[in-house]
Amino acid sequence: MRKTLLWIVLFPCMAFGVERQEVLTAVVLGAKKTKSEYMEARDKIVSLGTDVLPVLGELAVDSSATWQERLVGRVWYERIARKVEIDALRNLDWRQQEGYDRKWEWSMVGPGPFMTKVVASELERQGLWYYYLERIWKDTEEGSLTRLQNINTFWTGWCNLALKEQPERYYLTKTMIEYLERDMNLDDRRFSVYFYKELRDAKESDAVPILVERYDAFNKREVIGPEMFAGRHAELYCGMFEPILQFADSRHADLLEQFVATRPTLAPLKEKVAEIRNRPAPEPKPEPPFRLNTTLAYFQRTDSASSPAVAKEPRVTALPTPTSSTVAVPEMIPHVTVTATKTPTGNQEPALPPEPDTSASPISGLWLAVAVGAVAAVGVGLWTIRRR
Repeated sequence: MRKTLLWIVLFPCMAFGVERQEVLTAVVLGAKKTKSEYMEARDKIVSLGTDVLPVLGELAVDSSATWQERLVGRVWYERIARKVEIDALRNLDWRQQEGYDRKWEWSMVGPGPFMTKVVASELERQGLWYYYLERIWKDTEEGSLTRLQNINTFWTGWCNLALKEQPERYYLTKTMIEYLERDMNLDDRRFSVYFYKELRDAKESDAVPILVERYDAFNKREVIGPEMFAGRHAELYCGMFEPILQFADSRHADLLEQFVATRPTLAPLKEKVAEIRNRPAPEPKPEPPFRLNTTLAYFQRTDSASSPAVAKEPRVTALPTPTSSTVAVPEMIPHVTVTATKTPTGNQEPALPPEPDTSASPISGLWLAVAVGAVAAVGVGLWTIRRR
């Protein structure tokens, strides 16, 4: 009888602990993997349902995790919380959408090239930001399931367009840089060359180092065939590199000077490179708050007036226990009860809900409920044993 009571009391707590560690381990794995290996780790956690949302939500704003782990936490949270909307979007009948013209299907390449405006506006309206990021970052190939010729050839580009003016593009820039770091020769032309051009055309200053490092590979992919006239390839080599100098800053001066010095073809750019040393670096871009469409899901509370702690480099496999008043503590806010805020424009931040009472214990309500329940159950169990 005593053993039975102990199992009844302790099993829920043990199970929750195992589930939590399982989620954290899977997130660390998912941050490193792509394609089928990533999807296997993701589907295992998503199958656990809404019970794991508190863990994923805390990780989504945990400043001691890597940005990849925080992003995985956000992607999987949205995948569970908005599964119905994601499935509906993938099964959407585009022929019924306003602005769609069936004549586009007469094209030999299908309607895709003509659908950009229709699809991008709908994707932006749906606001499935982390599904779009996941599709690009992890190459899941989870696009449209409708029977329209070659529609998924354009799906990645449409996801990119939907994120163009959103705060979540912060992560898209990081994922593109990470992709180029893995592909030294830009062998994956489908993504690598596309990402290179996107970062260059968006003038992402944080991407300058990788754009310089991969420039030779990019030039070889773009400039092919014999010269139209003597010196044409050298002219293109110099001309295609110059746009990078337009958004480089003092952080990149040494790198650029060394790169130009070792390539005589770039000698005409030496003066422009020298000017970059005096160009101030822009302010670091802040990580966006975690939201589902335009509704905040979680925010990070700090017990002091200072800004949230900067993410640390070492990887972690478990959420840290707060040890001082300066450690940022995640606070859960159910996304279904928070007043929706419009998408921020310019440098505006979305309005946060009122700060909770910071004089209270920093332990989240979830853990407090578990602790109280466990103590009560133990007390009832011991009282029953003594009565017998």
